[in-house]
Amino acid sequence: MDLLDSSNPIDLFDKNWRIYSQATNKPGHLLEETAVVKNSIISEGCIIKGEVINSIISSEVFVEEGAKVHNSVILAGAVLKEGSFVNRIILGENVVVEKNEHFGRKDEILFIESVN
Repeated sequence: MDLLDSSNPIDLFDKNWRIYSQATNKPGHLLEETAVVKNSIISEGCIIKGEVINSIISSEVFVEEGAKVHNSVILAGAVLKEGSFVNRIILGENVVVEKNEHFGRKDEILFIESVN
């Protein structure tokens, strides 16, 4: 989440500070017309139709229209269905947040590994 802070001295685009990682060769992310994205990092292979604010979204995440992600880290393969809302959540890999489900509070950060 510190990477989202504009006063953070780390520059991910600094050519003298290389980051080595294995490319996954996924398609680029897709932001639909209904998407609202502010101060967030969106990885490749994502489809964003809903709202993502102050969050980090890993690869192949699907945020349906009407879903909201605030102040959260969403791990690879997660799906947030229509009307769902997460705030201050670390959502585990491949977790599906069902339609109209809400998770998160203002005073703590939760890790959700499974919704079932």
